[in-house]
Amino acid sequence: MSTPIGFRVKGLDPRPYQHLYGQSDAALAAQAVHRITATEHGRYPDRASLQDALPGQTLLLFNHGHLDQPSPYAATHAIYLREGELEAARFVDCLPPAWQGRSLAIRAIDARDWIVQARLVDFEEAPRVINDMLANPAVAHLHAHYPATGCLAARIERAGDDR
Repeated sequence: MSTPIGFRVKGLDPRPYQHLYGQSDAALAAQAVHRITATEHGRYPDRASLQDALPGQTLLLFNHGHLDQPSPYAATHAIYLREGELEAARFVDCLPPAWQGRSLAIRAIDARDWIVQARLVDFEEAPRVINDMLANPAVAHLHAHYPATGCLAARIERAGDDR
């Protein structure tokens, strides 16, 4: 069995989206962004804090591209950002509590932003799979997706990477 190399789960940086906070619903809609109010816990995963929004909290729903460069695997999908988030969460060598009880699709991405490996995992086996994938030197980073909806949950890097 290999020694775990360590990993860091990174929330989405909310700074590029902070100009949307407080805009009118009409102004948001003109940018294909929608404000919604969470109606139940566990249904609206915020991509910056990596926590589920609580009932009554407002979120912005918009389309997000998850790769850094053009790639055959480039895709965009709807994500939630809790309105007012100021910084991205970081979880080192552990998974965000909001992922508890959820299945994840873990995708290993190389330097060209191509998928080189992918696995569907449950919460309990995810840390082992993450470490195994990151042990491959061809892997630049990982993406965790929610398999039922396909949307990005978070980026996962080696704990020592400063990117």
